[in-house]
Amino acid sequence: MKKILVILILLVAPLPIQAASLIVNGSFEADGKIDITAYSLTGWGVNIPDNFGGDIRDDWATQDSNSLRLYTIKYQTFTAGENAMISQQVDLSDANEITFDIYLHGYGLGDVPWDSNKVTAFVSIDSNDVWQSAPSYNGIYYDVNIPAGDYTGIHLLSFGIRADEIGRAHV
Repeated sequence: MKKILVILILLVAPLPIQAASLIVNGSFEADGKIDITAYSLTGWGVNIPDNFGGDIRDDWATQDSNSLRLYTIKYQTFTAGENAMISQQVDLSDANEITFDIYLHGYGLGDVPWDSNKVTAFVSIDSNDVWQSAPSYNGIYYDVNIPAGDYTGIHLLSFGIRADEIGRAHV
C-alpha cells in the first residue's frame, strides 16, 4: 500500500513524476522559508491571487519537515469561490490514500478561530473536491486520510483555501 503524504498549515502545472513517492517535494524539504508568491515552489505549480498569500515555514512542521501555509491577506475583499492553491500532477495508480496534517486557525496563531463560513480549506483531484474543512474544524488534525483508490493514472492534485462569501475574510 502506498500513501501520499503532504504536510500543510493553512490559514483561512505539469511536472515530472517520481514513482517511489508519487509526489515531488511532498514535505517541502528543499524549499526552506520562502514566500511562494515570489519564488518557485519545488515540484508544485502555484496559483496565489494578490489577496491571498503563501509561504513555506518550519515553525509548524510535522514529520521533521517544512509546512505550507496559505492565508488570506487582511483587509482585502474576496469573491465567493475565489481560491489560492498549489497543484501537481501525480500518478495515483498504486496509491490507496492521500494523507496530510493540517493546522487551521485564524489570525494570531489561533487567537481568532478558523471560520469555515468564510474560508474553506480543500483538497481536489482534477478540480473536484475530495476533502474540505467542515464548519466545526479549528485547530490541528494529524493523519487526515483521503481515499484515492478510485483514481488511476496521472491526475492533478491540489491543496488550497477558498473564499466562501463576498467580503472580507479574517482567517
